[in-house]
Amino acid sequence: QDMLRDTEAESMGDLDRFDYYSEFPRVDDEEPADALAYLRRYLERFNDVELVIFDTLADVRPKTSGNRNMYEVDREALTPFRDLVHEHKTSAIFVHHTNKVNHGDHVKRVSGSSGLSSAVDNIIIMQKERG
Repeated sequence: QDMLRDTEAESMGDLDRFDYYSEFPRVDDEEPADALAYLRRYLERFNDVELVIFDTLADVRPKTSGNRNMYEVDREALTPFRDLVHEHKTSAIFVHHTNKVNHGDHVKRVSGSSGLSSAVDNIIIMQKERG
């Protein structure tokens, strides 16, 4: 946050309402403050939050042993976050990566199961043209 203020102050605008956390608990942490509870407390304390960005989804989603259906795991990871931000009338972005296959259907480019895309309101694919 301080680095942003120092290097990009004029182009970034007012950063007084910008909070940055480099560590965030996972959804399944055994700590009492898992990711969802942590975010809930934050949104209740700062009720004017307009956007929460998780970079990346892998940093907060539960680890899986591979014994469960990935669709269910992916959907269960994101649905509570979606519901929480809706409850607080804010938005969330989960940065995630695409797979290498170039489908005509952009939704199929989301890495992981279709549970991820079924649990969110919108999907934005950003890619840099090569060449």
